Amino acid sequence: MPRLNPVACLVLWVMGYGTIILSFSFLVALLLIALYVDQKSKQSGAWFHHTLDVKAKLTETLSILQDMETGQRGYIITGKEEYLEPFNLARPRVDQFVAELKFLTQDNPSQQAKLKALAPLIDAKVKELENTVLLRSKDGFKAALSVVETNKGKQVMDEIRFMIQKMGEEEARLLVSREQAFNNDRDISRIGFLSFILLFVGLSIVIFYRLRLAHRVTEDVKMYSDLFKIWKDSDIIGILRSSATGDVIDANETFLTMLGYTTEDFHEGNMDWRKLTPPEFLHLDANAIEQATDNGSWSAFEKEYFHKDGTRVPIIIGGTKYRDDPAEYIVFVIDLSAQKQLESHLRRAQKMEAIGQLTGGIAHDFNNILGIIMGNLDLLKDQLVGDTTVLKRVATIDRSVQRAVDLTKQLLEFSRHQATDVVMSDINQVVLDMSDMIKRSITPAVEVNQDLAEGLWLTDINLGDFQDALVNLVLNARDAMPDGGRLTIETRNCHLDATYCFHHFGATPGEYVQLIVSDTGVGISSEQQVKIFDPFYTTKDPGKGTGLGLAMAFGFVTRSNGYIDVESELGVGTTFHLYFARTAAQVPVNSIVDRQPEANSRGSGTILAVDDEEELAALAKESLEAVGYRVLTATNGKEALERLAEHPDISLLFSDVVMPGGINGYELAEQAMGIRSDLKILLTSGHTEKVSGRAQQAYNPMMKPYSFTDLIRRVQSLLDESKNASR
Repeated sequence: MPRLNPVACLVLWVMGYGTIILSFSFLVALLLIALYVDQKSKQSGAWFHHTLDVKAKLTETLSILQDMETGQRGYIITGKEEYLEPFNLARPRVDQFVAELKFLTQDNPSQQAKLKALAPLIDAKVKELENTVLLRSKDGFKAALSVVETNKGKQVMDEIRFMIQKMGEEEARLLVSREQAFNNDRDISRIGFLSFILLFVGLSIVIFYRLRLAHRVTEDVKMYSDLFKIWKDSDIIGILRSSATGDVIDANETFLTMLGYTTEDFHEGNMDWRKLTPPEFLHLDANAIEQATDNGSWSAFEKEYFHKDGTRVPIIIGGTKYRDDPAEYIVFVIDLSAQKQLESHLRRAQKMEAIGQLTGGIAHDFNNILGIIMGNLDLLKDQLVGDTTVLKRVATIDRSVQRAVDLTKQLLEFSRHQATDVVMSDINQVVLDMSDMIKRSITPAVEVNQDLAEGLWLTDINLGDFQDALVNLVLNARDAMPDGGRLTIETRNCHLDATYCFHHFGATPGEYVQLIVSDTGVGISSEQQVKIFDPFYTTKDPGKGTGLGLAMAFGFVTRSNGYIDVESELGVGTTFHLYFARTAAQVPVNSIVDRQPEANSRGSGTILAVDDEEELAALAKESLEAVGYRVLTATNGKEALERLAEHPDISLLFSDVVMPGGINGYELAEQAMGIRSDLKILLTSGHTEKVSGRAQQAYNPMMKPYSFTDLIRRVQSLLDESKNASR
C-alpha cells in the first residue's frame, strides 16, 4: 500500500480530530439544552407547589378569622376571659397571613386585585370583632349583642368567604394548568435525555468512522481506546460492550454499581449476563438486536434488570453496533429508579387522599344508621325484661353493633386530616405506662425488649391515637411470630435531612422523635408493602383482622405532621419507623382522665332534640322521656328556633352539628344563646372534622353513635350543673 506524503497526512489528521472536536461540542450543547429543559421541569414543579401553598394560606386565613369569631362570641356570651384565648392567639396572625398572601400572589395580577378587595374586608371584620369585645368588657352583654344583631359582621364575613372562595377557585384553575405544565416539561425533559442518548450513539458512529480515516496516518487505535475510557468513567450513564449472544466484553463501573456488582465480580466471572433480564423483557431485547442488525442501532426503550440482591431495577436502554463487527454492540443504560419511585409515591398519596374522603363520608352516614339501631336496642332491653331468650339475642345483636361502631370509629380516624386533643407528651413515659398492656397482648413465647433513649425530645400528639397505633403494631408483630420470637420497641431523637426526604415521599426535613417497633416474624413481601397502609388490606388469613390497624396508624401519624415507614424481609422480620415532630415544650402530659359523672335515676325539665334523622330524634325523645324529661323535637335549625320561641321553659338544646337547611348545629347554638343566654347546649356529630375546631372548644360535643345511657348521663350532668349554679 503506497504511503501518503506529509501534507496529506496532516490534512487527514485535521479531518479526523476536527470532526471529533466538533462532534463533542455539539454533544455538549445538546446536553446543556437537556439540562436546561430538566431545570425548567423542576421550575414547573415549584410553581405547582407554589399554587398549593397559596390555597393552603387562603384556608388558614379564613380559619384564623373563624377562630377570632369563636373567641369573640364565647366571650360575649360568657364574659369570661378564657374564651378570648382563640381570639388573642389569632389576632396577631391576621396581618401576617394577609402579608404572606400578598407576597405569594405577587406573580398573579388577578389574585392581587382580589386580595386588594379582600384586605379591607378583613380589616373591617377584625375591627368589628375588636369593637364588640371592647363593648362587652366595658358596657356588658347587651351592648355587644346589639352590634352583633346588626348582622354587619356576618355580612362582612360572608363577603370574605366569597372572596376567598373566588381566590381558591382561581388557584384551583392554576393548579390544573401548572400540573399539566409540570407533566409536559417532565415529558420534554425525558425526550431530551433520550435524544441525547441517541445522538450520543449517532455521534459515536461518526467519530468511529473518522477514527478509521485518521488511523491511516496516525495512531488512532490508541486515541479510540482513550475515548472509550472516558465513556467508561462516566458516573451518569452505564455503558457496556456486549455480543449478540449476551456475553459482556466490557462494562463501566456505573453500570456495575447500578446492578449491585463490583469490578471484581465482573472479572472473576461471577455475573450471569443471560439471567440479568427478567423473562418478560427478553422479547424486547430480541427486537432490539433485530433492529440493530437492519439499521445499525436500536431505539431506546424501557425494561428492567435484576439487581444482585434479587430486586428489579427499571432502566432505559439504547445501543448501536460496535465498529464494523455485526456481532458486537455498545449499550447505554440509565437508571430510572428515582423517577419511578417518585411517580409511585405521588400516585399513592393521591390514592390515600381519595380513600380518606370516601371512607369519611361513608362512616358519617353509617353512624346515623348505627345510632338508630343502638337506640332501638336500648328500648327493647327495657321492654323485654324477664324474657331471657330474646334478651340473649338482643345482646348478640348489641355486640355486633358495637363491633360496627368500633369499625366506623376506625374509618373516621383514618379519614380525619387534623389532629384533635393534642397534648405535649414524653413518648418514653407512654411506652413505660403501656408495658404491662403490651406484655398481656403477646404470647409467652415472644420476648419483649425496650430500648428507650435518654433525653428524648417531647412531641405534640393525641395520646389515645398513639396508644391505639402502638397496640396495633404490637398485635401485628405477635401475629407475625406464631412460634415465638423477639419484639423490640425503641425510641430515639433523630434528624431527617433533605436527602432522606427526597427518597421518602411525604417526609419533611427537621427534628423528630422516632418510635421503632420491630419483630423477628415472617416478614412482608415487597408487593404487599406497597399496600400495607390501605384500609381493609391485610396480610393475615381470611377472617383474622379488619385491615384497619395500620391504616389507623398511618392516618394518626400523617395528621400529627409525622411520617411512617416500613422495612421488611420475608423470613427475617419487619420494622416500622414512626416519626413525630419535635416540640419545644418542656412539660409533658401523658394521661387523659375521663371525668364523666354517673347517670342519675330520674330527671325533670324540658329538652329540645334537633336531628335531620327523624328516627334518631324520636329515639332520643322516647329515651329521655322514660327518665322523666319532657322532650320536643325538630328536624332543622329554623324549626328549632321556632320551638324555642314557642316554649320558653326549654332548658336544654340537644342538636346534631351537621344538618341541612342553611343552619348547622353550631350556628343554631349561637342563635339560641342569643335568645336565651341561660340555655344549656349539647351537640352531637358523627363526623370528627365537623366539630374539631370551634364547636369542640365551646360545647364539647358527643360523638355519634352514642348509647342512650350516655345521652341521659350527659343531659343530667348539664342540667344538674345549671341547678347547682342557680343555688
